[in-house]
Amino acid sequence: MGLYWNIWTSVSDGGTGPGAPVTAVPWGNTFALFLADPNGGVHGIKAEPGYGWEGVPGRTTKPGAQITAVESRSHFTLFMADVTGEVFTNSRTPYQSWNGWTSVSEGSTTPGAPIAAIPWDDSFALFYLRSSRAGICDQATPGFGWEAVPGLSTKPGAPVTALLSGNSFTLFAADVNGEIFMTSGAPHQGWAPWTSVPQGSSLPGAPLAAVPWGDSFALFIADPSGGVYAIKATPGYGWDAVPGRTTKPGGQITVVPWNNPVTPQRFLLFMVDVNGQVLMTSGLPYQGWDAWISPSDGASTPGAPVTVAPSPAQLLAFTLFIADPKGGVYTTSPAPPPTPTGLHLISVGAVGAGQEVTAAWVGWNAVPAPGSVYKIYYLVPIYEAGSLAGVSSANTNQCALQLADGHSYSVSVQAAYIDGNIGVVNGSSAALNAIVVTALPVSPLTPSVTATVEPIQSPPLGTNYSLLIKGSNFGKNEQVSVTVAWSITGESGSVSFPLGVLTTSSLDGSFFVTFTGRDDGNPDAAEHPLLIVLKPVENGCHEKSAQKALKHFPPYCTIV
Repeated sequence: MGLYWNIWTSVSDGGTGPGAPVTAVPWGNTFALFLADPNGGVHGIKAEPGYGWEGVPGRTTKPGAQITAVESRSHFTLFMADVTGEVFTNSRTPYQSWNGWTSVSEGSTTPGAPIAAIPWDDSFALFYLRSSRAGICDQATPGFGWEAVPGLSTKPGAPVTALLSGNSFTLFAADVNGEIFMTSGAPHQGWAPWTSVPQGSSLPGAPLAAVPWGDSFALFIADPSGGVYAIKATPGYGWDAVPGRTTKPGGQITVVPWNNPVTPQRFLLFMVDVNGQVLMTSGLPYQGWDAWISPSDGASTPGAPVTVAPSPAQLLAFTLFIADPKGGVYTTSPAPPPTPTGLHLISVGAVGAGQEVTAAWVGWNAVPAPGSVYKIYYLVPIYEAGSLAGVSSANTNQCALQLADGHSYSVSVQAAYIDGNIGVVNGSSAALNAIVVTALPVSPLTPSVTATVEPIQSPPLGTNYSLLIKGSNFGKNEQVSVTVAWSITGESGSVSFPLGVLTTSSLDGSFFVTFTGRDDGNPDAAEHPLLIVLKPVENGCHEKSAQKALKHFPPYCTIV
């Protein structure tokens, strides 16, 4: 995929260990961040300008350790392994005091080890790895104790990945040899045996990324050489390489599902490569991956975690957080495309049957598309006398504008992503400085009237005939009075037939009206000339008159 990105900015000068994990949880329209500082103190912040970091007092952990945070009932619940390795929890929100750290059933692991916490009923299910034993789990509710998930040996304090599916949990871990295993079950209800995910390997106890995928899961690892691999955790599927870049052997891969309207069912991958550059790609296992790109050239330590937080305010938006090589906390998010440059008038010409419309072609310098998924298109706002007269759009760097009546217009251009719901808040660029385009003056056309004899069906008499009267080039929405004067050749006098007051078309000033004569049944009847007279009505109707002669009925009638 490809998007433009905002520059990385410091989160209130926060500090942790180089490349250490930063936990982000949605909080209103922003995020709550939690970390362990260089001295092991736990701190939180509302990631919004004007807020500062606040300590969560009472316990310390390993410097730069992971702090697990879960939002629940309008507050946050924190879990960590302290400097002695004991598992503690605390709750409340930053700037409103905290309830105090309490031990979770005296569970213990290595100092600063990651704790996986998943909301479960009215509490949480907790998972961690201890000593050489496999998963240790607990329901974080008074009266429940820690329970082993037997059958797997791994590195002490290694991370365990846990996902809730229905009423059971699926756990993934890298064993003491780096082989990937999984199991499923629920605390205090039993667990299935650990089974190998075929031929997958990383470093002992290395982190794994897992997300739901259909009725299964997609797993992502960095292998012992730093290559990135993915698999569908279903029998019959094998590991699929995500080519192009490598990371630290056993490094952290972050994955989020991204069901966007343009390319549904894709995953976004993030990692810090072997050179310390923050990278991302998108795609699906077995269906190909986009090229790796760097969001605003972010940097951290090789293999460090990249925190990807979905926006609380917009479904497909997301924000990144990292700790840089010095331990500074930084953030970025997708940005609108840059503003186009070089807006200019290419040509102006009159179009339309009466040359009453001006076609103005404008052009600008194209904004490069940032990747293979999302393309750029352009919005061209048109203002007249300070008011928005319309907005045109174009997929190229030129656009034809329809302007009328010799007026002057202010024209600008903005770049935007073709899909407007891709996770970019305010996804259009700023407007380029406007240019003035003046439409060509319009010369008034001469009004005219024509009349033709048209056959009509008049049951039960059969075919009859009517006079179709057409007016052209009158004013738009102009009122016109139409009268047909009927006289017999060789006789004096005539009879007038008013057809009423008509309003011409608002588009081109035309009108149509039909007059039907009478049939006296005499094929030898004398000619009956018709006189069409257009007279002005009150309040300034257009003046026009024309005379047409008509023999009474075909084949004995003609228009002269």
